[in-house]
Amino acid sequence: MPGASARWVLTVVAVSVLAACSYGPSSSTASSKSASAAATQSGPVEIGLPRPSNLSALGAALGAGFGAGGATAPTDQQVDAVYQALVNYVNDHGGLLGKDIKPVYYSINPLAEMGGGGSVDQAMCSDFTQDNHVFAVMD
Repeated sequence: MPGASARWVLTVVAVSVLAACSYGPSSSTASSKSASAAATQSGPVEIGLPRPSNLSALGAALGAGFGAGGATAPTDQQVDAVYQALVNYVNDHGGLLGKDIKPVYYSINPLAEMGGGGSVDQAMCSDFTQDNHVFAVMD
């Protein structure tokens, strides 16, 4: 059954990403407890989804159009619609190991990322692991 194996692979990858986001000596214990709790809880499983925002400003900052045809960057509403379609698709096809997923979004401004330093990554990690306690993060 290919759908079931794909869901297992998604689960393993998602848990691995969450583990990579953890830091500090007690984080692995907290992540294990979070994974166990999510596996036995009733209702949807919260999944962290970082998503880009303000892509039109990025295009303007780079001084270029998107593509040879002069396409424009998607609006934040269009990006939101794509992510919601992904969530709907997963839920309509059995969810994550039989449980619906509930997205927890974190907007990333690519212009802020250009500065480097990792502060945006750290803020996202804190939001997903400390503020929202998501089961996994999909990138």
